Amino acid sequence: MTAGRCPSARWAPISVNYTPGGCTPRLWILHIMAGTMAGTDAWFRNPASQVSAHFGIPKNGQARQWVNTHDTAWHAAGANPYAIGIECEGQSGDSLTASQIREIAAILAWSAAEHGIPLQITNNTGGRGLAYHALGGAAWGGHPACPGAPVIAARPAIIESAQGGPTPSAEDDDMQGFLRTGPKALTVISIKGGSAKEIQFIADYTLQGTEAPTLRIAAHSAAAGWGEVTHLTLPANAKARHHFTHGDVNGISIRRAGQGDDAEVGWNLV
Repeated sequence: MTAGRCPSARWAPISVNYTPGGCTPRLWILHIMAGTMAGTDAWFRNPASQVSAHFGIPKNGQARQWVNTHDTAWHAAGANPYAIGIECEGQSGDSLTASQIREIAAILAWSAAEHGIPLQITNNTGGRGLAYHALGGAAWGGHPACPGAPVIAARPAIIESAQGGPTPSAEDDDMQGFLRTGPKALTVISIKGGSAKEIQFIADYTLQGTEAPTLRIAAHSAAAGWGEVTHLTLPANAKARHHFTHGDVNGISIRRAGQGDDAEVGWNLV
C-alpha cells in the first residue's frame, strides 16, 4: 500500500494545482462541488483554476483521489497545510446520498489510521476532526454556502459509519431524498436489508396549524402486492426518529393523509 493513497478510492492523480509535500493533516474539510464529478475533475486538471482537493465523492460510485494526502491540495486557503479536502458532487443545499456517506466514511477510517486524526466532529478551526469549508470564514477562502446545511448535518452519520457503526447499504440510495409531507420535509435515513427490512426515517419539521400530520405507510411484497402496514401521527414541532419492520418488503410508499393535500412518494428497495 502506498503511503497517502486511500485503498477505497480510485487513484486519479492530477499534475497541476497542488504542492508536493507539506500537508500534515489534523482536519478533514467537507466541500460541495457546485457541479458534477466530470466537471470538477476537468477543472482541477486545468492550470488556470488554481484549485484542487484530495478526494472527490460522486453521488453514486467509487470515490476518486486526486492528490496524495501527504501533499498539499489547494482547497481551503489557509487550511491547506493541515487539512484533507473532500469535495462532494452536488449543489449547496443537496443532501449526501447513502453512497457518498459510505465513501467518505471509508476515507475517514483509513486516514484516521494514516495520519492520526481523531474520528470526531469539530466546529473549531484550531481543532481536530471533521470540519466543513464555511467554518473557516475568510481565512479558509470565504465560502459561506460550502458545503451547505444538509452536508454539515450529515457529519454524525459519517463519523458513526467510520467508527464501525451502521453503514448505509446500496439499497439506501433509492431511499435518499425528501418526502414532501409537510412545511419542511421528512428524510429517509436508512433501510436495513435481510429477510425483514427495517425502514427507518427521520422527521424534522415545524408544524403549521393545529393538526399533527398523519402518515399512511404502505409496503409492497412480491407475494402480496401493496398493503398498508401502519399509520403514524407525528408530534408537533419536533425532530423524531421512527422505524418499523416488515417482512419481504421490496417497496415502500409514505403518504400524508387527509386535508385534501395528500402527497405521496415511493421507492423500490431492490
